[in-house]
Amino acid sequence: MNPEAIVLVMISACMHAGWNLAGKKHSPSQAFFMLCMLAGVILLLPWLFWASPYLPEWHSPFWFWLLMSGLCQALYLTGLAKAYANGDMSVAYPLARALPVAMVPLLYLLWQSDSAFEGYHWAAVVLILSGALLLP
Repeated sequence: MNPEAIVLVMISACMHAGWNLAGKKHSPSQAFFMLCMLAGVILLLPWLFWASPYLPEWHSPFWFWLLMSGLCQALYLTGLAKAYANGDMSVAYPLARALPVAMVPLLYLLWQSDSAFEGYHWAAVVLILSGALLLP
């Protein structure tokens, strides 16, 4: 992995842990999480402008999926804020992170009628979900 990628992954990991910890210590709300996401955009925006000559041209499907991703992120953060406000972070966070693991294979099966999922794939999904749901 090149040094630039390592630095971006480390920044992302630190920001992720930081805003989750800060969200639980303070009064978590949708506005708080929106400000955290905005801080991430501001911090990483210079990299996007620097790297833009190296990125492929973005066509309309990209913008559609970017918008859909943003809407899903907003729903996720709304739920996370409510979970943090009403429960313990050690329970809410693992559950919030485990549910997408269940959704991805199910959505894949809905969109791909000729699925390549086999028994051992489902076994892996069940083991990961079991661990994530039993851990809290």
